Amino acid sequence: MDARQQRRRKPRGSVAVASRLSGAVRCLVCWLVAMTLLPARAADWSPAGGDRRPTFSGGVEALLLWRDGLPDRPLYFESANPEIVPLDAGGIATGMAAGPRYRIDWSPDGVGAFEFNYFNVQSFSGSRSVASPSAGLEQDNIIGFLYPDVTAATAASSSGIQSFELNRRRQLGMFEGDFLYGFRWVEWHDGLRITDTTVTGLTTGSDLFTTDTISSLYGAQIGLDMVLLGSRWGQAWLEGIGKAGIYYDRAVQRSFVDSVSTDQIVRSTAATADLTSFFGELGFTGCLRLSDHWVARTGFTMFWLGNVAAAADQLSANNLYADEIVSGIRARDSVFLYGLNLGLEAGW
Repeated sequence: MDARQQRRRKPRGSVAVASRLSGAVRCLVCWLVAMTLLPARAADWSPAGGDRRPTFSGGVEALLLWRDGLPDRPLYFESANPEIVPLDAGGIATGMAAGPRYRIDWSPDGVGAFEFNYFNVQSFSGSRSVASPSAGLEQDNIIGFLYPDVTAATAASSSGIQSFELNRRRQLGMFEGDFLYGFRWVEWHDGLRITDTTVTGLTTGSDLFTTDTISSLYGAQIGLDMVLLGSRWGQAWLEGIGKAGIYYDRAVQRSFVDSVSTDQIVRSTAATADLTSFFGELGFTGCLRLSDHWVARTGFTMFWLGNVAAAADQLSANNLYADEIVSGIRARDSVFLYGLNLGLEAGW
């Protein structure tokens, strides 16, 4: 049986101590500290009345996610009227991305548990193209390039996320659920590829611009995994989970240009930055018991990354046209991911 299913809460006989606390916030903080420092209290809610047997459970889910829009960044404008921008990075619509999520729980005593969790979703991709048969478009400072006479241009975006976490779970004293804390690593990568065709007189040229960023987050997180409706001992129930943490972020950007339009300029640059970033997760999952050992799961999941590097922002932070290459990195973007999770869980 699942490690979380092996533990059943036992009502407390008194709330006199809690009633003397001055405010809900102070009560919550003291309660979480007590649950962390006093793991032995969880034995009171063992379903076997103190029979602590090792338990094991695992689950596999498919994550079907969408991301919010790219940051606005003009790429090409009309030479006759610079206020008209037919191609902007923010106008690129990315589609759904899918990937697996794996979870393993092991409880050496049937009370507290260790959790391993990993997911990988690749890739959120999309593109947008514009054309001007009269060569009336102009590059808008793309890594320092301002070439006019552009007849067609395409911008393509690709991004993805993967995460590994190792958590310690502690039985909640008042509710059916767990308080968890542990280590988490998150990698977010974002790429932008821009191509165009130019015509100047009888001369035809082309350009390729690419910029890629990787934000690698390392840090600690805390969270709650609770039953909101029903009970894990029943046929169906609703779970809610929330996790959050502040992370060290090693951000990297790499930019490249191959421009035939400007006398075959081929250059590249890279830069790094040490940042403080945020990552949070919130999800609601409906569970249906299929047998003593199998549970079907489906729900809605959200992720939020704060203060990470976006590919589109690097177009203004770097200059590969000037004789003296300007290298930099800009990391100020936030990314919101949301979608469905579908899977199965098995426990013994």
